[in-house]
Amino acid sequence: MIQVMIIEDEPPIGRGLKSMIESTHDSFEVVAMAYNGQEALDLLKKIQPDMIITDIRMPIMDGIELAREVRKRFPDIQIILLSGYQEFDYAREAMQLGIMHYLLKPLSKMQLKTMLDDLYTEMVQRKRNRYKQAAASLIKGERRADDPFEEEGLYAAHMLMLCCAGSMPIFTYNDDIPGKAFWERYDLQKTAEGEAAGGFGDLTVLNGNSVSERWICLSLYKNQAELRSPDEWAKTVADWLGGDLPISIAYSPYYSDIRQTAIFSQSMRSTLYRNMIFGVSTRISIQDDAVRSEFPLNSNPFLERKLSLTVGPQYVELFKTEVMKIVDSWRQAPPRQIYVKHSLTRILEGLLQTLHIDHLCMSAVPDYVQYIIAHASDYESLSQNVCSTIDTFFSMRIADLDDEETNVDIVQKIEEYLNEHFAEPIDHQKLSNQFGLVPSYLSKIFSKSKGLSPAKYIVQLRVDTAKELLVEHQDMLAKDVAFVVGYSDPNYFSRIFKRETGLYPSEFREKNGVKVR
Repeated sequence: MIQVMIIEDEPPIGRGLKSMIESTHDSFEVVAMAYNGQEALDLLKKIQPDMIITDIRMPIMDGIELAREVRKRFPDIQIILLSGYQEFDYAREAMQLGIMHYLLKPLSKMQLKTMLDDLYTEMVQRKRNRYKQAAASLIKGERRADDPFEEEGLYAAHMLMLCCAGSMPIFTYNDDIPGKAFWERYDLQKTAEGEAAGGFGDLTVLNGNSVSERWICLSLYKNQAELRSPDEWAKTVADWLGGDLPISIAYSPYYSDIRQTAIFSQSMRSTLYRNMIFGVSTRISIQDDAVRSEFPLNSNPFLERKLSLTVGPQYVELFKTEVMKIVDSWRQAPPRQIYVKHSLTRILEGLLQTLHIDHLCMSAVPDYVQYIIAHASDYESLSQNVCSTIDTFFSMRIADLDDEETNVDIVQKIEEYLNEHFAEPIDHQKLSNQFGLVPSYLSKIFSKSKGLSPAKYIVQLRVDTAKELLVEHQDMLAKDVAFVVGYSDPNYFSRIFKRETGLYPSEFREKNGVKVR
């Protein structure tokens, strides 16, 4: 309910306006009335409504002076001016104070309804934005000493959910893994806002740590006869998201203090990662996490012996067949993602050891495994990714890559590739696929030759190019410069630019004599 204070020096007009407001829009309630600006300021010390409607010409303190004081003391209160005068000076002063709504006497019900509808839309959106900002801060762990929502006493309870589409990547991938593609197709915030319009509470959706994840912060109003259980809410969200991709959801119990969001957010991602089932939609209460049994990590000597007998260039298909039998057994009885990760790591490490591939490759196995899992949407694509990696390992030549002439040639090709493609999404795995080297070895020889890693080299290229664009193309916005050099997020680009140059893009332009737009 949006609370309103009316300030009008003619009581009949004030009472008539109160009746019109409450009969015109059921989301507005008149909670106080005053007869001049000074009386209104005294009342505002006891009650702060969402909006005030004030006459302009009144004794003691007029509406314009009241608006100035309210702006100073209570900047969040919406102000509407009411007057029978249409003088330009009043309108000009009102605009200077940021007052955008103006009612003229005699007031019609249609005029009032139009204004109330507009105000309702504005205030609901402002409230949602404010709620979203508070939720985002709390999820990041930024606990606040006081929170405006708690002061309002609006909510009966809060809960937090973390949704992951597909598998959960531990590393950040720039390419289109299934989870990223899913969230690009599905607007969860739009669905959430449609549901929230039903009056149960406030619900906001925020990006998670990886492109596959979304946070949902839900706060339920006190005016409900009965609250759904947290598990029912998790099921409702799962139903919203449909069945295109397995959806795993970790959720908290209800809590009364919204600041506890910061506490639950710290453990929820690890809870989801430890317990999510690969290829199967899962709902996990963080209260159940402590009692769940751990996955088996013991090695299987029989399996490892069997796999070792199939290793060798002539046995590549046989080795893949045996590994696919393991993946097929997972399809029949789906294990947790973390078990899949450990099992594939053990299998691929054993393969490298048996093939006698340079020990540098061993440290790259976790990268390969994470890539396999993050890019798999089901067991079929998991099988394909595993087979592709096995083929890569079998095709690696056991050669002395430390030969200086060979390394110089490789580094030169890598450098040429980065100079040409630096504005595109590039990660270690992409470079590995491009040049047929494991990521750790590729990074080692490049760093040894250039004195910096490929990732750092890309940043340097992007920043140097951005410097040129910022100075030579003065009409180009900083966000457009960011996009051209390879950053989709202008804020992230600004932070990188500041870290590398000591200046933000606008400061860099000013220093180089460019007028900032």
